[in-house]
Order: sequence, then structure tokens, then C-alpha cells
Amino acid sequence: MPSTTGETKTKNKYPKPESVSGFKGPVRWLLGPQLIASLKWTVLYAGFKGKLDPRDWMRAQPIRLDEQSRFNSAEGVPEDEYWFDYFADTGDGQLAMYSIAYLCFNNLWVGADAHIGSEVELGEGSETTKKLPRGEFLFVGGDTAYHMADYPTLALRFQAPFRWAHEDLNKEGQILGTGPRRPLFGIPGNHDYYDLIDGFGRQFVEPTSEEDQENLEGLKPQLSIPGFKRLQTASYVALKLPFDWWLWGLDNEIGRLDIRQQEFFKALGSNRPDKLIVATPEPSTALGKRAKPDGKVAKAFEDLKLERPFLPDHELPPAGTCRLDLSGDTHQYTRYWGPPAHGSASAPSANNYASVVSGLGGAFLHSSDTDMDEIKAQARYPLKEVSRVETARRLFSPVNIISGGYVAMFGALAAAIIFFGATIPASSRAVVEKLFSTLHVSIPPLPYAPGLFPGIQWPLHNFAQAANSSPFETAVRVLSLIASVVFIAVSVQQSKSMVDLSRTEEERFRRYRIRIGVLIGAGLACLVFAIWRLVEYRWNLSPFQCSLLILFSLLWSATALVASVIYSEWLFKRAYTEIVKWWHYWPVILLVVLAAAFPVLGLFLFGRYPAVYVFSDVLFALVVLGGAVALIIGAFSAGGALHGPAGKAGFLALGVWHALVQGGVPFLLSRLGDWRSSVATLATVLVFWLAGNWLVARLRFRMSLAVVWLVYGLVLLGLPFVFWGEPAQYFDTWPARFVVAVLLGGLMSCVSLGWYFAVSLAFNGHNEQAGGAARTERFKEFMRVRLTAHSATAYVIGFDEPKMKGHELRPRVIDVFELKV
Repeated sequence: MPSTTGETKTKNKYPKPESVSGFKGPVRWLLGPQLIASLKWTVLYAGFKGKLDPRDWMRAQPIRLDEQSRFNSAEGVPEDEYWFDYFADTGDGQLAMYSIAYLCFNNLWVGADAHIGSEVELGEGSETTKKLPRGEFLFVGGDTAYHMADYPTLALRFQAPFRWAHEDLNKEGQILGTGPRRPLFGIPGNHDYYDLIDGFGRQFVEPTSEEDQENLEGLKPQLSIPGFKRLQTASYVALKLPFDWWLWGLDNEIGRLDIRQQEFFKALGSNRPDKLIVATPEPSTALGKRAKPDGKVAKAFEDLKLERPFLPDHELPPAGTCRLDLSGDTHQYTRYWGPPAHGSASAPSANNYASVVSGLGGAFLHSSDTDMDEIKAQARYPLKEVSRVETARRLFSPVNIISGGYVAMFGALAAAIIFFGATIPASSRAVVEKLFSTLHVSIPPLPYAPGLFPGIQWPLHNFAQAANSSPFETAVRVLSLIASVVFIAVSVQQSKSMVDLSRTEEERFRRYRIRIGVLIGAGLACLVFAIWRLVEYRWNLSPFQCSLLILFSLLWSATALVASVIYSEWLFKRAYTEIVKWWHYWPVILLVVLAAAFPVLGLFLFGRYPAVYVFSDVLFALVVLGGAVALIIGAFSAGGALHGPAGKAGFLALGVWHALVQGGVPFLLSRLGDWRSSVATLATVLVFWLAGNWLVARLRFRMSLAVVWLVYGLVLLGLPFVFWGEPAQYFDTWPARFVVAVLLGGLMSCVSLGWYFAVSLAFNGHNEQAGGAARTERFKEFMRVRLTAHSATAYVIGFDEPKMKGHELRPRVIDVFELKV
């Protein structure tokens, strides 16, 4: 990798691969190396956004392109036309990025009556074709590279594909390597901010020397894109275009527009421009869902006194004006409003306004099948049925999921821990055997590994079977259970509060104070109960119960510490507007005391058994209970993000079933089944792999896929009971079954995850996560926009298959629309 400091020679730094397999594919989002390597920066961004603002140094100036000579004038483009190119969400798969760059460098030709589906020619057109000249400038709408737009990633996944396209076109004689450079502009998205827009600044801010100028060491400016020059001085930009058109690029990724940015745009004129194009890092309308008034985009438009027609019951821009909203972030092409196309008859239309999501500039596909149906789209790419089949095909493929990251490795590790904990240590093994006996299932004994764990003894009765309790004591137990449940709920809320602190609304802080009070109350209730009741009966607790209580004390301590940090941060922010006294910190002091008391108390009361049992039990509980809780909460929050309470409840049920199948299948197969059940499982995976693709292509009722998944899971869970007989001698050892658990855990984690995402997509959930798992490099597009004195016409050029040789691309028009003043 190149160094992130100093200048680097750009010539042949990344030679073009000689085969398709040599191109870097899309980022592996399923715990892949790129994602893991950038986790630190992602966490820092989440924790410090709103406090560290890298825009403080910026002093933007409007850039006038209406007074510059046009690059296309020498090619015969009429003076009453002005063209520019736009795309967003770039720098992922190199092959897709190369294909987009190749088209952006080219003049294109379409038929005189270009419409959706029209072919686009790369070579010189005939008299019956219309020329779409290369844009006078290129605008990148955010998320310039994945997973994090730092210098090495930008050089590898953004700059290099552009250089390859430029070199290929030079070899073909279509452009001159010494030709004039055209401006390159951009705004940052969240993946640019993971690097605190340092990489973004290197990619878009005007360099200290000319793009082609070498220094004394023969080096050129970093991240220089052939054929383009950089002119920006800030992460936001205002371009004055011919015919009184303006293009405003907003940087509102970290929240509301900062004061400097607000003042910059307001200083451009007392009134909004009559002909305006606004580029934002997130769409105002996406996935068929209406925008909310408190959303980032809506707040930014409110700050700039711009109309917000994307909100319910808001009017379109007034007559005599025209506005085009452009964005990426959602990796698909969708147009809302604008003139009628092939969309639904109920899709809203307008002659002077359109909101466009153009997020296929190189990134993986977010399924366009996700549609909340609150607002109809006029055009989309790819079509719903095409996207559904393509995404499901890749989600159902275990090979694709395995290659998408380290999910298989983590699944194998989790299965190994579950099998080991349920088989070797006497403490956790007793719990599993008790569970099976409750289900009236006898599991075959295995020869355990001697010497791994010391022998232990504990009472035959436990806390639940202790001496008779009075009604008051029973009430205390019930209240302590309720306090524990409240503790878990509050713990989940703490993670959301960390994000909420980037906003300073008083209502958020008021709600957080209530959560702090509930957390302290729950902690004190648990503490009192532990001292009062558990001290008396702690000798009746099994080793596994003691280990769980130690784990509980550690989790509570960690939650209290996080809460104290958040509350201190809140007080720090309050100091900006009022005097904070020392007694205002009493919740922090109490939380710190509780955080210190719980681990000490937990270890003192329940640390009676050998540490090796405590460690194995805690690890076993974290994987079984923690993994299940994580899958269920993820389904509820991420899967049901677009839904109301009923939809979230449905995804909660999906999460429970996913957790059961994900953990139960490899454990039952390795602990209960024999070799026949393992073979039958592999056959079942193959059959349902094929059946899943067939069903998605033909079934339109989304509940059908969920029913099939339910049947699929029941079959997998039932196979160990069906093929349950006398195991082969070589299979009747714990090492052999341990290996089976590891292999099946790795495989089934990928199979179950793919099915879960496929079913979730059918119910409009997990669109982003499912897209990252599928990693579809097909279906890319960019926009070529023509401006005149009275209109803006957008030709959206797309292609289904990227190519390593640009002249082999088969682009077509996927949408064309005209907005009129």
C-alpha cells in the first residue's frame, strides 16, 4: 500500500490487471478485512462527530463556470447547451469503477427520440443520432471510496480505475493525453467522514501545485485524476453555471449545516436561485418512504430557506422556477417526481421538480425491490423483479457469503465454543443435559477429555428450590427480576444515546436523564437484592449460576461506566449555556461507585468455583445468550428500521427464528445426530439453495418465502432426530464431533444468514445489510445533464455488466427526463 504521507509517484503505481479476476472486487462487508481494519475510525467518527468538525478551517468561495471557455465548444456543441456529469457512491469494485470512468471520458450518442431502453453508442454517431457530449465537469455525490475513503483506498479503488480508462482511450486514439483538464467536484458522505474527510480533501481540494507540475523530486500531486483538475477549497461548493443555473453541493453528513456553510449559501443572494440543482449526501426521498421534517436533508433545506416538496403536504417550487435534487447513499437509481415515465400511474409528477437517487457510480447494489410504497417512483434501475432475483441468487449462495468476509470463521468459532461448553465442562454441560431431559430427549454420552477441568461438587438443589419463601420475599424476587429486565432495556438504549449526543436538543437530554435515573434505580434494586437474598442462598447456587451472576455484574459495571461518560459529556455541553455546579455530578459519582461495587461484589459472593469454570461458562453464555440477543436486537432495530411497531414486531419474530436456526442446527447435528444427518443436511442446503432461487423468481407473495424458510429451518432442526441411531465408532468421540461442529457451524452460519437476509428483503428490511452481503457489482449508472436557458434534461446511462475493455460495454438509457422553468 502507498504511504498516506508525502507525495507518491502515480505512474504505473497500479497497473491495469490483465484478466477480470485481477480486478479488486467489492468490499467484503461480512466482517471482511477492510471492514475490520476501519472499525476504529468508524467508532471514532460515531463518538466524536458533532465535537470535532473538520470544516472549521474552510473558507469557501463560489466558483464561476459561466465565464470560462467551454471545453465542448471545439467539438461543435451549440453555445445554448451546457453539459455536466454526475454520479455518487464510487470506489468499490474496480471493474465497475473502470467501466463508469470509461463512459464518463467518452462522448456518447443516442437516437433522436431517446427513451428508456434506448441503446447508447460509444463510437461516432450517424446523422440520425443525437450527441451527448462529455460533461464540462464531473460532480461526485459522496462516498467516494469504500469502506473508508482514506488515501490508500482512494488511490486503489477510485484513482486507478480512472487512470486505466484514460490510458485505454489514449491507446484507442479517442482522447489526447495532453488535452485540457476539466473540473472535478464532490461532496463528502459518511464513508468520507470515517477518515475525517482527510482523504476527501486530498481527492477534491485544489492542490498547491498544478495537476501536471512535478516538484524537484519528479513527483506530482497526490490522487490526481487524469483529465481532471481540482478547484474546491471546502467540502461544500457553489457552482455558478451558464444560463443563471446554480449547483449547490451541501455537506450536512454530520448533522445540520454548520454556521459557516449557512452563511456562505445565504451570501450568494438574497433570494433562492430560480434555476437550482442541489446535491446532498443523503436522498430526500428513498425506498418509497416519505421524508421526515426532522431528517438531515429536510433540516438543511429549511436552514437555506429552500422549498421542501418531498415532505407531506408541501408544495412544489413556484412557477417560473426549477429545481433538481441529486443524491446517492442508497445504491440504486430511482427518480421521484419529474415528468411521467414508466412508473405507476399514481406516482406524483412535476414539470419543474425532481428528486433523484443516483447511487450506482461503482458501489454494490441496494436492492430496488425494497419499497415502502408511501410514494411512487417514476423510474428505477434495476427493475424490482430483476433486482430481486439477482440479489437473492447471491444471498442463497453459500459460496458468495463465505467469500464475503469472515462470517464462516466466526460461525465456526461460535459453534466450537457452544459444542465445547455443552460437552466438556461439567457446569455448563449439566445445563444442556437438563434442557434435553426437559424435552424428554436423551443424548448419547461421549467420552470426555480428562484433566481439562478439575472436579467440582455443588448442592443438588439450587436457588429456585430453596426453602419456603414468604410473600414478601417472593415480591422482592419478582421486583429484582423486573429490575434486571429494565437494566437490559436501558443497556440497549445507551448505545443509541451515544449517537444522540451529537445533537443538542433539550428533549434528547431530558429523555436521557430519565434513562439515567431508571438505570441507577435498577442497579440499586439489584444490589440490595444481591446483598439481602443471594448472600443467604449463594451456597445453593450451581457453578453455572454463579458464573452467570459474575457475568451480570461485569455487564452492569460496563453499562454504568458508559452511562457516566455520557452524562459527563452532557454536563460538559450544558456548561456552554449555564453554570454547572459540583453537585450536578451526583449521578456520575453514584454510577462510578456502582460500576466499581458490582464486580467486587460479584466475585466476592459468587467466585467460589475454579476460575477455569467461570471463564468457560462466561464465554459459553456470551456466545449463546449474547449471540442470540444480538441477532434479535439487530432484526428489531436494523431490519425493522423502516417500519412501525407492527413491522418491528414481525422482524423481532424473524430474529428469534434466525437465532434458533443459526445456533441450534450445528449444535444438534454435532451433539445428537450421526453421520447420516450431516450428509442429509448438506443435501438439504443444496436443495433449498436451488428452490430458493426458483421461488424468488416466480413467487410474488412475500409470505411464501417466509413459510419456505420456516419449513427449511424445521427440516434442519429435525434431521438430527430423524437420523438418530448407533453412531459409527470413529464418530463416537468428542474430537470427531468437535470437528463436525466447527465445519457445520462455518457452513450453516453463511447459509442461515443468506436466507435471513433474503426473507428480510421480501418484507422491506435489511436493504443495506443484504446489499453488502450480496455484493452485486452489476447494474451501474451515471447521469449526463444538459442545461439550457429554460430547461434541464438528464440522460441517465446505465449498463448491466461491467467490462474490463471499455469498448465492449453495452450502455443504454435507463431514464431520460426534462425539467422546465
